Amino acid sequence: MDFIVSEFINLIKGCSNGLALEKEVWRRGIELQSQAFARALEIYDAEMARQYAGKQEVLRIDQRTVLCMFGTVTFSRRLASGPARRRKAILSFG
Repeated sequence: MDFIVSEFINLIKGCSNGLALEKEVWRRGIELQSQAFARALEIYDAEMARQYAGKQEVLRIDQRTVLCMFGTVTFSRRLASGPARRRKAILSFG
């Protein structure tokens, strides 16, 4: 939380007027939200990989981009092969 507050303080200091400040706060807030959500997805993917360790073989880690209401989110996820050599992302959408 302290990091976010310091980011907003820097925005307050750097903006010349209220409208410019509001736009920058909105832009930076969305950016921070996207980064935090991407990190949460990667942590959850790692937890699931540990849960399925020994049952699935991780073939590779690739990047995935999804479009959310607040913008695009890019994160890393594992592609694994399970029973019958089927390939599936451990963390998948849709």
